[in-house]
Amino acid sequence: MTKIYKYFPQGILDVVFQRDGFCGLKCSYPKDYNDPFELFLAVDLTIQPRLLAFYSDVVQEIPQLPTTCFSKSPTVTPMWAHYGGNQTGFVLEFDADALKEWDTDLALTDVTYRNESNDKLVGAIAYAAGTKKPRHSYFLMRHAFHAAYFTKLEQWSYEQECRLVASPDNIETINDCQVLFIPLKLVTSIVIGPNFPVDKVRDSKNLGEKNGFDWYQLSIGKSTSIPYMKNIDGKSFNFSDSSIVKASAICSNCEEPISDKSELCPWCNITESDKINAAHSNPLRIIDRYGGLEEYFRGADKIGK
Repeated sequence: MTKIYKYFPQGILDVVFQRDGFCGLKCSYPKDYNDPFELFLAVDLTIQPRLLAFYSDVVQEIPQLPTTCFSKSPTVTPMWAHYGGNQTGFVLEFDADALKEWDTDLALTDVTYRNESNDKLVGAIAYAAGTKKPRHSYFLMRHAFHAAYFTKLEQWSYEQECRLVASPDNIETINDCQVLFIPLKLVTSIVIGPNFPVDKVRDSKNLGEKNGFDWYQLSIGKSTSIPYMKNIDGKSFNFSDSSIVKASAICSNCEEPISDKSELCPWCNITESDKINAAHSNPLRIIDRYGGLEEYFRGADKIGK
């Protein structure tokens, strides 16, 4: 089962689940993408002017179809910062395979990251211009549309993005927003951020219990830069091999996931004896004991300059 993840800011939990049996996903159009340069990747602008003119005449404007974006991971820290309201929001996990079966008209595809136009597209332009056959121009047009919707610059690769392009017939306009309603049976988990509003935590748990999907809260560990999760029973989970799985080993003190070779995480492994020895070995403590720490810092700063 392939899982994909949608990040949401805080404050819209009720909006997303406003319709019984569905969750609403806001869609946007290519002209509104957060990367204004990604459409540049649809064609190599260094090709001969006659080929560029042919490309422009065949492709003309990229069709504006409603699109919503997902990630292949629920633990991408910049995504939590940008789209998860600085870890105050939440993430929904979807069954991608079931999503495709629910509506075969949906185009759900991974984004390709590159800094240059695809060589195949450049070749398709020259080939179509040379043969002047309708089917080759059609293939060129379809290739350009795919590149425009599913290609981004490499600097965005941290998003691990996949995109869903929907039919306009399935979109509803609500408060000037284009919304695609997905059946709740396709939602498999909700992950709330570590700074999710305390007064809304119970509401998020109730949603999971009512609709049969798992509940987790993201946790920031002390000994790893990769967040982990705790479920409704307080058990620790990792994101591994494209899915959320129970941690194979946890610190016996703080319950943070650790390697199988340890019983404690690095910080909990520090003993009182280690702390005492560290304090006795710290030369700054000795200087501070005699009241000269600030003067020492000022002198050290002058040397540094």
